[in-house]
Amino acid sequence: MHSLILVPMLAAATFAGPTDDKAALLEKVRAAYANLETLSFDLRIEEVFPDRPFFDERLRGKKRTLEVQAVMAKGGRFRVEAFEGPERIAIMVSDGQEVFEWAKEGNRWTRYPASPSGEQSGSEEVLLRHQDYPFLGSQNQIEPQGLFLAEQLPEISRPEYKLIGTAEIDGRECDVIEQKTVETMLDERITSLQTVCFDRKRHLAVKFAETMEGTKAGRKVYSFSRSWLYRNIRPNAKLPEDAFTFTPPEGSTFIPPDKIEHRREQPPSLDGQPAPAFTLPAVKGGKVSLAD
Repeated sequence: MHSLILVPMLAAATFAGPTDDKAALLEKVRAAYANLETLSFDLRIEEVFPDRPFFDERLRGKKRTLEVQAVMAKGGRFRVEAFEGPERIAIMVSDGQEVFEWAKEGNRWTRYPASPSGEQSGSEEVLLRHQDYPFLGSQNQIEPQGLFLAEQLPEISRPEYKLIGTAEIDGRECDVIEQKTVETMLDERITSLQTVCFDRKRHLAVKFAETMEGTKAGRKVYSFSRSWLYRNIRPNAKLPEDAFTFTPPEGSTFIPPDKIEHRREQPPSLDGQPAPAFTLPAVKGGKVSLAD
């Protein structure tokens, strides 16, 4: 699943007993998405990043909240606008033939042909990139139901994801499916939890969540969380005629996609560098080291 998921796990949720079996629920979800011609929603993304050396230094240890407004329709058309507080920071629009992007940073915009698959034309060649604008990982798909049916539903269908009951999410009664994994890496215990919640009336996704916590000798050493909360969901809503028309913001500068340079420095190459020594538990007992 394209990792979009949630926050401090459903803190306001009250769980009931198991509802219908998971297979029956997911069949209702499949039908709900398959019947979409248009989809309109607001999305709140909340992220808490770990303060760890391996993480992006610009986000390390920080919290971020994005408010997203999105509409999409069959034919590869979509419009996504993102805000930090009251300030609009990004726009991405497709009329089915071309994709237009604008970023507040530098007040720049670009355009390029829409891909038949609905994916971006190379994440390093366009203005908005997934690591900076996480909503793009889900919203720039060619159909309202495209990503969910093609990628997320098969993932959730795996037996590791369990239907655990119901919960009230943002005033809506939802079915809750989750997967929990515990792994040991070097001397750290890593616990991951992924959760997805579906509105019990319309069977559309209301919330995704992802949390990860690392502990060492029983003490938490880092944590990460991301939540996606969908609000004002309007399936098959009548959209304005200009919903997928892009007008460059005043004073913005056009940059050809092949001329865009990102400020982020590339990480140094590790080619030819010695690997750090480590020891791990062996599958059949005992331990095995890199030297072994």
